[in-house]
Formats: sequence, structure tokens, C-alpha cells
Amino acid sequence: MNLKGIFSLTLVFSLLTGCVAAPIERQTGELDLKYNSERSSKTHVQTIAIVSPKFAEYESAQPTSYNGLPIPRVTADFNQRFYQGNYAATLESALGQGFQKLITDKGFRFVGPYQSFDEITYTDKRDTYLAIIPSLDLKFSKAAAQPNCSGARCVEEGSFAISGDFSFKLVEPLTMQTFMTKRISLQDLGISKEYRAIFDNPGHNKNDLVGLALNTAFEQIEKASNQGKVDNSKNIDTSDKVLAEAVNEFYAAAMGRIDTYLTPEEILSFSRDVEALKDRKRY
Repeated sequence: MNLKGIFSLTLVFSLLTGCVAAPIERQTGELDLKYNSERSSKTHVQTIAIVSPKFAEYESAQPTSYNGLPIPRVTADFNQRFYQGNYAATLESALGQGFQKLITDKGFRFVGPYQSFDEITYTDKRDTYLAIIPSLDLKFSKAAAQPNCSGARCVEEGSFAISGDFSFKLVEPLTMQTFMTKRISLQDLGISKEYRAIFDNPGHNKNDLVGLALNTAFEQIEKASNQGKVDNSKNIDTSDKVLAEAVNEFYAAAMGRIDTYLTPEEILSFSRDVEALKDRKRY
């Protein structure tokens, strides 16, 4: 069928179906939070208490409307999507397990993870060598213009980068004396992703059936002419997919940095001072 035939059939079909909104094909990704550390052949008698990582509190300041119209979900604040979805809880759990594996692979025993330092009992504080207390201030810095809308369709193309700080400290549990503090600037990890969203224009006059029909017809002609190029004729949203990819990349990179910081030699170098502190606190 030639392009004229496609145009005619699509025009008639669109006039009959009216203004039914096209669904958005939301591409999704999976959280696959993995990091492989090297296992030491040596074992140590010291036990490390692990406190679960906690995120800094987040409050969305993103507007919910633009020029008086509701902002579609595809343009939502990535921080809001991360913290209000299952991303934050899953990452928190994975980081806690990651610390357990790192400590074990370096030849130490561990207790925990504890939800907070205050949950560590006196007995565990007395019997553990050091406690590791991580904190995470993770942000998604979005760089995107407002959606570019033309007729019945809107296109948003943008990017976001992971920023913030990931830090941890090693403290003597009875006295809270800090022996090591390490901070990772998340900007230095260089994690950024691009996304694309095509969706119905919420401000378009849906009663303009002829306009809708013409718009759909020309989209079908464009689709037939693309021959394998990027298909702009259907509603898509890749933002969830690339968000999951960014979190996976962050986890591997952050755990790699921590792995290099937590060397057995440095951990053991505090032995004499830790023992002295515990002796003074006991008596």
C-alpha cells in the first residue's frame, strides 16, 4: 500500500476512534546490585559491628504543574521516584549486605547489621573491636528542558547524574571515638544517564478530531518511512530503565571504593589504641 493509502485509512480510523489516549510503553530495568570482592586467606579475631546505611531525608521541591497544566509522570522528579519507590529500600539492604561481605572477605567477623548505632547492645559494644557507621546523601541531578510539545505529542529528552556524598566512619563502640572517616564524592564516580519520553500532550484540544486524525496519519507515514530509525510514532518512556541502570552502576562503583579503603592493615593498626580505650571505659 502506498503512503496515500496509509494516510486515508489512518484518517478514517482516527476519526472513528476519536481521542483515545495512546498508552505509554514504559521500559523498565532490574536492580542487580552486585560487587565481587577478593577473599583474604587470613582470618582475624576482631569483630566489627555493622550499622545499616541510612539515607539523608529527602523532600521533593519539584513543581507538579507547568503553565497551569499537570506535569506527566514521565517528567517526574527522579529523586522522588527513587525515594518513594522501592529503589531506596533495596539499595539500603544491598549496601548492608555488601558491608557484611567485605568485612568477611577481609577475614573479620561481624555482628549486625543494626538499624542504628543505638540498637547495639552494651555487650556487643564491649566485645566488638570497632563499629562501621555509613551514611548516604544520594541525589539525582536532572538536566532537561521542559517537554517540547507540538500538536498532540510531547517529547522530552534529558539526562541525570548521581551526586551527593557517601561516607563511613570506624568508631570504638563504647566511647564513640572515631578512628577512620572516609568520604566518597558521588560526582567523582561520573555516573550519568540519558533518557527519552514521548507522550500525549495534556494541553492538546482532544475535541479537535480532525487535528488528531491528521497528527496520527502523519505519524504513521513517518513510521513507514523510518525504515528502522528511531520510532517517534509511539509513546515511550525510558526513564525507569536508565534509573535502575544508574543505581546498579552506583552500587558497584561505591563498593569498589569502600573495598580499597577498608584494608585489613589499616583496620588492625588501631588495635593498641582501641584496647586502651576499652580498658579505661570498663573501669
